Amino acid sequence: MVKLQSTSPRINIYLFGSILKETLIADIDILVVYNSVSDLVAPREALNRISLSLPLDVVYMTTEEEKQFDFIESQDAILINDLWFDDSRNRPESMSINVDFFSEQ
Repeated sequence: MVKLQSTSPRINIYLFGSILKETLIADIDILVVYNSVSDLVAPREALNRISLSLPLDVVYMTTEEEKQFDFIESQDAILINDLWFDDSRNRPESMSINVDFFSEQ
């Protein structure tokens, strides 16, 4: 089981893109907003592990970059608190994989 949790007030994790708008998706778009590169160690390791089984497209932005590009609003991104992924079982290539997202919204 991989758990990606935004427990640090310096990191926020968002979902955006087709996963929020379409029933068929090619990948899962995730935005990680951070203040310091040192805050990224655990989230980056968890996302790298999850990406071995799921097609993730992860965008990393500092808080300042996100404000400059207004990325969250322009992409209608939603804040997620936790991402749980069960990677303990071997699955055939065609079998679906469940990922649970928990949001305050």
